[in-house]
Amino acid sequence: KRTEYNGHEISSLATKGLFDLLFGSLFAKFEKPYYMLLGDYIIFTNQEATLYKFADDYDQGKTLEKSDGYKNVNSGLSDKFSLYTYINMKAYLPLTRGKVSESTYRSMINNHVYFEAFPYTAFQLIPRESYFEVKLNTAFSIQGPDVAVDNTSSDSLASIVPDTTLTNLLINIEDGDETGRDSEGRLVYRK
Repeated sequence: KRTEYNGHEISSLATKGLFDLLFGSLFAKFEKPYYMLLGDYIIFTNQEATLYKFADDYDQGKTLEKSDGYKNVNSGLSDKFSLYTYINMKAYLPLTRGKVSESTYRSMINNHVYFEAFPYTAFQLIPRESYFEVKLNTAFSIQGPDVAVDNTSSDSLASIVPDTTLTNLLINIEDGDETGRDSEGRLVYRK
């Protein structure tokens, strides 16, 4: 089945169980998957309306490549990888409802400031000859004077985090070395 939405072709596969057979339990709930081609990507979902929103955002330029948070945590990452994950924590937290127990969800929402202290994170596994290299970039933000930071684990941050302003750190861990850069790209610390 094919339909068109604002110049984008949306298709669906009527074969039940095909995705489960091909991709395992990851796609088990995709009984009648819908998909759309956007640029170099194929977007799959189990609800057609999701693709409408996706197409609207794409047409309006609301893509990751235009997001400052995404650009910041992707700087220095490899173009070739086996696994890549990007998380925008502010957008992700509300989506956890129904995926975790209600008590876990309430605890996450009550403690959102700690999750949102790492607003953007990118993770990669890069194949090498006999191992995988792991890269993790994350932005770190402390909002306002009410946030308590454990002194035993934040000595290196205490001197650079003003109490009343938002401070962003881009943390990069590569080959056992850890560096932290501020929003202007200046090296703040190296470990």
